[in-house]
Formats: sequence, structure tokens, C-alpha cells
Amino acid sequence: MNLEREGDADTVLHQIDTFASVPWVPRLASTLLHFIWQGALIAGIYGVIARWPGRHQTAPVRYSLACAALLVMVLAPVATFAIANSAGATPVFAAIGKVASPSAGMKISWNISVPGVRSQLSSTAATAWIVFVWLVGAFLCITRLAGGWIVAFRVRSLCCRPAPDHWQRTIHRLRGVVGVSVPVLLRVSSAVHVPTVLGWLRPVILIPVSAMTGLTPDVVEAVLLHELAHIRRHDYLINLFQSFVEAVLFYHPAVWWVSKQIRDERELCCDDIAAQRCGDRLGYARALAELELCRSSHLAVALAANGGSLKNRISRLLKVPYPHVESRPWPPVIAVATIVCTMLVISSGRAQQLLPSSSLPSFEVASIKASDPDSQLKIDFAPGGRLFVTHATLRFLMKIAYDVSDDQIIGGPAWISSTRFDVQGKPATAQPGDPQKMTKDELLLFHEPIRLRLQRLLADRFHLELRKESKPMPIFGLVAVRSGAKMKADAQPGDPIMERNAGHGSLRANRVDMDTLARFLSEGQVGRPVVNMTGIVGKFDFRLDWTPDPALNPLAVDAAPNQSAADQGGISIFTALQQQLGLKLEARTGSADALVVVGAQLPSPN
Repeated sequence: MNLEREGDADTVLHQIDTFASVPWVPRLASTLLHFIWQGALIAGIYGVIARWPGRHQTAPVRYSLACAALLVMVLAPVATFAIANSAGATPVFAAIGKVASPSAGMKISWNISVPGVRSQLSSTAATAWIVFVWLVGAFLCITRLAGGWIVAFRVRSLCCRPAPDHWQRTIHRLRGVVGVSVPVLLRVSSAVHVPTVLGWLRPVILIPVSAMTGLTPDVVEAVLLHELAHIRRHDYLINLFQSFVEAVLFYHPAVWWVSKQIRDERELCCDDIAAQRCGDRLGYARALAELELCRSSHLAVALAANGGSLKNRISRLLKVPYPHVESRPWPPVIAVATIVCTMLVISSGRAQQLLPSSSLPSFEVASIKASDPDSQLKIDFAPGGRLFVTHATLRFLMKIAYDVSDDQIIGGPAWISSTRFDVQGKPATAQPGDPQKMTKDELLLFHEPIRLRLQRLLADRFHLELRKESKPMPIFGLVAVRSGAKMKADAQPGDPIMERNAGHGSLRANRVDMDTLARFLSEGQVGRPVVNMTGIVGKFDFRLDWTPDPALNPLAVDAAPNQSAADQGGISIFTALQQQLGLKLEARTGSADALVVVGAQLPSPN
């Protein structure tokens, strides 16, 4: 049962990682997060401009400003997505366990574990969940919107009949008064409670039965003028655009607020047109007051004459002082929120300083000394939480301590890649357990405090100062070839085992999944981080033989970038993957957290 649960968990984690590794997913997640401050900034600017005192601030001007603000809100995430790099791409973690000497001809047995996978999983899962929740929310909102359209068009054809001939002639006359050039149908409906406009190319005005019998002809004509004003201004089309934007950017309150301003100002614009054509502002205000008795809001995609704040509209027509929406605190609140959000985003976008060393745990006994030139690279996470590393450069020690690839370390003096050290550390209190007998999850917990103590040791003895920042970088996606993978499935219980002959480029693997293979390839085998995008679930046995490139193998020599490549007469690891495993590496672009070396000094003698 535990094995089944572990397998299910691995499958879920693999699916999350695969989904988050799709190039557009992290870019979309970054876009959605950036729109939080972008939307607040746009709304704040609009709120200040729209309420700026001046005679030019008429309803049509405020309406145009609100529409422009909403359009910019649409363009902002589109532009962000187009230029954004893949945020939160999976960094590659070194497979660290008990590593023997990588000298030629010697076999290496790795008890594979990934100390950084938990911290990385949190960002990967967050990226995937942000996009997933947004997709679900947008789907539900768009489905609700589509349902409203269906209901609206059903209302247009059901429970309707053409209006009497004299009203058809009236609507034709009023079209000329308002300046509407397209034909407009006038129908009487029992499904609506106020006059409502449906459609754009072939607009229909639905008028309730109660209005035909309970309102005077003058009042009905005044209301019809309002609906014809909507048609002349193409408000139905703009309202559809608003509804779609609200559905896609549903998570941002500023979008809903700006959209509400558009609807309020739209009604004021149509009131001005109707009152002007009617010639009787008092009579038109009375018509609006009578409509208040039969309000309806079930057709969100339709346009009705009683939209907006009716009391505010009537007081505005009669020029009677009434607390307007301008007195509400939305603009100042949005402006303050804009400043706060912008400062937070700017500060988070800058390079981040790592945790101060004083807050990290430390080894009780530790030593760092120059390495014997004849020694070989060894790493041992020993029982009790002890750490033994020989013949390692500071650059390599950083990769162990911070669980990053070579490409994720930037800058620093030249000696951090050439001078080698032996490092030993022992904690004050021994950690329980034997790493040789631990499961993968137990190893994650066992390695983490050792890595933190190594970070403290590097800061104290090397005076290492680091800055963390996001860095665009080329990566490889590990994918299956068209003909399929050529590996033998292994369902036997047990930890994965990888035996490698470093000198000849030979790898024997048992019970190894694709994530582990991708991490192995990342650590100096191909020169770039590798992300598993195969979609293959399970563990496999396989053998891989290739000619290693010393310029890409940090375990062997911590080679500098200018070293010679592998013998051109041999088979590269790229070709070997395709021919022997049915896998290939596709060049892609991603991003990862990079460590910038601000300062480092050679350690003082023990």
C-alpha cells in the first residue's frame, strides 16, 4: 500500500512538473501575476484622470477614458506574455549522494537523491496551480457568459411577438430622430420587464407587455429613445467585449471596477441623447422613475434602460445635487494599492540577497584545507549529518550547498573554478538515521540541514557573498523520439541505482525514472539544464554509452568553458540518447534562479 501511494505521489509530482515545464505555462503564470500591479496602476491612473476637476469631464469623455483604460488592461498582459521569459522554469539539481572517485575506469555507484527538489517543487507547483486555477476560473466565467448569450437569444425568439403597427412606425420615426441607420425590430416580450436591446448587426428592442399597457405613449417613446441611443453608439458590441474581459481577467477587482464605470457612464451618455431628442428632461426623468418599479438584471449581456444608478441619473437630469460616485473612495484606494503593489513588484524583481549567514545552522567542528593535487573528487553525506568533500572547487561546493547547476553561478574570481579544497564538517548533535538505508523522502530531509550548514561554512570561511536573481538561460527538453523510447520497465521495489564508468562514458541504470535521468544529464553532461518533458511515467533499466566531453563534466574536472570538447571520432551523448534510449534533447529557452558571486576570499588556515 505504501509503495502504491508513493507511486501515485510520484505520478502527481511528475504531472505537475511536466505541466509546469510546458514553455507557455510559466510565461502565463508570470503574466497573470504581473497583471496584479499593472491592473491596479491602470485603474489608479484612470481614477485620477476621470475625477480631475474641469468642464471637459462630460459623460462621453469619462466613458472614453474608461474604455481606453479597459483596452490598456487587455493589452498589458498580452504585451507581458509576448516579452516575458519562462518564469519559474525547473532548475536542475545535482544528483548528490555517496559519490566515489570519477577517475577513468572507476565505477561510480550513486544512491540518487535530490536535496533541492522540495524547494523547487514548491515554485513549480505554484506555477502550475496558478495557471490551472486561472484556466478553471476563466472557463467557468466564459461558460456562464455563453449561457447568458444563449438565454438572451432564446428570449429574442421565445415569448415574443411583433409590436403593433403604430409602434413599428414610431420606432422607424425615432430611428431618424436619433440617427440610427440600421433596421431595428420592435417586439413585445413577456420574458423581460424593461425595454432591452439585443443584437448588434440586426438589433432588436424587446419591450415588456406591462410597458405597452401600463406606461403612457410619451414615456414609452422616451425609453425607446434611450435604447436607440445604445444602438447608435454600438454599446451592445462594447458590452460583449467588456463581459469577455471580465471573464478572462476575473481575478482582478480593478477590471470589474473599470467595467462598472463604463456601464454607468454609458447610461449617462444615452440619457443625454434621449433627453436632448425628447426635449423634456423632466418627462424623461419621470419615465426613468417609473421603470424603477420593474427592474431586472437576469440578462447580463443585454442593455436595458434602467441600468446604472437610477437615482443618480435622475438627479443629474434634473440638476439636483446628489452624492455621485466620485465621492466614493475607490480612486484613492486604488492609487495607494497601486503604489504598494508597484513597490512590491519592483523590489521582488530586483536581485534578491540570500539569507544572512548568521541565521543558518553551522557545523560544530569544520575544517577547510588545500587539496592534494593527486587526490580525487569525492562527496560523502555520512551518518550523523557529517560531510566529507575532497578535491572540490569553491564553485562545486556552491553547487552542493545551494543545489544549482554550473550555469546558475555567475561571476566571482577565477580561483573559485580552479583552486581545490578538502572540506569536513560535523554537527553538534548527530542526525539520526543511516543515509544508506533511507528512502528518497527521508534522504531529502537528511540532506537539507547539511546543505544549510555548508552554506554557513562557505560564508564564514570564504567570506562568500551571493546575490540571487532570475537569469534567462538556454535549456534542453528531454523528449521521446517519434518511434518511442527503448528502455526496459522495472517495477521492482528499491532505490534507483546508477553506475557510471566516467572515463569511457558508460552508464548503467536500474529503477531510474525520467526525472532522475534529466537531472543526471543536467550535471555537466550536456552543458545546459535538462527538463523532463517526455511524459513517460515509471522506472526503467537501461545502459547508455557515449564519449564524454571533459568541458561539460564538473564531477571529473570542473572544466572551464574553454577546454577542448570530446574526441570527434566518438559518439556524443546526444546521439547515444537517440540511438540507444529512444530519447532526444530539444534546445529551448527557460529561466532559473542564478547566484551572482558578489565577493569571495581564499579561506584562512584552520
